[in-house]
Amino acid sequence: QEYTMASEERFSAYFGFTEKEVDLLFARRLSRNVIPAASAHIIQGSKFQGQANAVTREGLKGWYDGYIKSAEAALQTALTNLSYCTVRAPMDGTVSASTHSVGNFLNGAGAPVILATLYDNSVLRADFYIEDASYLRMLANDNNRSMINYDSIPVRFSEQLPHSYAAKMQYISPDINSSTGTLQLRASLDNTYGELRDGMFATVSLPYRVEPHAMLVRDASISTDQLGSYIYVVNDSNRVVYTPVKTGDLVNDSMRVVLSGVSPDANYVTDAMLKVRAGMEVKPVLKK
Repeated sequence: QEYTMASEERFSAYFGFTEKEVDLLFARRLSRNVIPAASAHIIQGSKFQGQANAVTREGLKGWYDGYIKSAEAALQTALTNLSYCTVRAPMDGTVSASTHSVGNFLNGAGAPVILATLYDNSVLRADFYIEDASYLRMLANDNNRSMINYDSIPVRFSEQLPHSYAAKMQYISPDINSSTGTLQLRASLDNTYGELRDGMFATVSLPYRVEPHAMLVRDASISTDQLGSYIYVVNDSNRVVYTPVKTGDLVNDSMRVVLSGVSPDANYVTDAMLKVRAGMEVKPVLKK
């Protein structure tokens, strides 16, 4: 029963012989004039080699203690094999559904068996493309370009999310795709709130210049004639004034950058555009 108890985890920490017990066992061995067969390797090479009745006390103690060492090695091997049965993820993330159930036999000797796929959604990357003409405009515009923060690029999604997101520029392709005429760019964004998923479509608003004196006007309020773009401004007398403007890019699909022609404190017409005429008197209702 000694080996069985030593190999069990609940006994192995306490299994062994005290000095008094070794003395008692040694006395019994001497009285029987018998050496255990397995003790030959312990006393081999000593002065007692070849003498069947010449076992030392320390040799006997070491022979019994060998049970403990063997049991500890077997226990460690069993724990190592058991650890292979537990799959631990190397990172936090979202796991896919598994096609295997508990109790299924999986043979991975021929080819690896995929139990599930773990997605690390803590940081996502957005791959997008710009036309080569847009890239040239970025290079040609020196208007306060150093003020642009490419570590905080606005990112929007098809539906409004509870939180806003900004991306950090990571990569610009060294060449332009000749078949599409586009340049690949890549930006990364932190998925702090866990709302984003791999494969989602996003709109990246990439800034390429700064216009300190520009203002935003609703794009639907801007009309065009032979002279160019214009808006209807309401003066202090509540009369409509035809005002030519110089426009820029579209922002957020609804606002247009106005570079010149109107002051920031001006009130302009936003509704009933087909009924408004220059010079007519209106009753303005201010909207923000």
